[in-house]
Formats: sequence, C-alpha cells, structure tokens
Amino acid sequence: MKNFWRVQPAQMVLSVVFWSMTLTGIFYPMIVEKLKDYPWWGQNTFLGLMLFFSIILGGIFIFGYLYDKFKFWKEQQLVIVERNPYTSWKLNPVQTMWAELWIETAQAQQNKTPELEAKIKFFEAWIARLEEIDPWTKEMRGLINKFALEGDDTVLRTLAKSAE
Repeated sequence: MKNFWRVQPAQMVLSVVFWSMTLTGIFYPMIVEKLKDYPWWGQNTFLGLMLFFSIILGGIFIFGYLYDKFKFWKEQQLVIVERNPYTSWKLNPVQTMWAELWIETAQAQQNKTPELEAKIKFFEAWIARLEEIDPWTKEMRGLINKFALEGDDTVLRTLAKSAE
C-alpha cells in the first residue's frame, strides 16, 4: 500500500506530460499545415514539436492554476461531511447506546452540578428526538441489543439487505 501512495504524486506529473505529448501529436500536423510558410517552423520538426509541447504544457498549468484560483473544486472530505448527517448532527445507533451509557454514569454521580444535569437532559432529549424522527435508529438499537444479549443475528441480515 505504501508503494501505491508513493506512485500517485509521480502519476500526476506523468499524466500532465503524457497529456501534453498526446495533444501535441494530435494537433501538430494541423498546426504545421497552417504554418508551413514560416521557415523557422517548417525546417526543424523537433523544434516545432518542442515549442508546441511547451505551449500545451503551459496551457494545462494555466488551466490548473485558474481552476484552483476560482475555486471550481471543493475539498472532497468537506463534501462528505456536509452531506452526511451522521458526521454533523445525527447519532448512529451505536453512538446513542454509548450516550445512554454516559447518561447512566452521569446520573449515578452523587454531587451533580446544574451543568451536568443540563447535559444529561440535553442528551436524553437528543436521543429521544432522533428516535422520533428516524425509526430506523430505534429499530437498530433493539436489534443490536438482541444480538448482544440473545445472539439473534437479525441485525446482520438487516444490514446486509440494506447494503444491496
């Protein structure tokens, strides 16, 4: 895997070079035909190819610079987080079970501060609201409990079915 990640930076550079070479090969015959009256261009094919290759390579870099400058892209991870409610405001069933464990532990404290009481109420309300708006969360929590306590593997079949 490490070698795979080492290849990627080189692959980016090579792809730009190969794209430039490909475009040069495709368009050079058309350009030569148009500029055959200019002696400096038609006499030395290698010089003409290198010049045209440099122009195309520069064009690709200018396009890349403008693409970045005007933000025609968006960070991939940012998009993933923005569109996934489970990374922003929604707890998945396992997280709700951990939150319940925290609530029970916090409620067992003898010297609870008003701030701790407020946090306990907040988490209880959050979990209740999630189960209210998303019945799947409540169902999965029940299936996880059955799996852990009774060995019922319905949760596995449910997840496999939803993955299809």
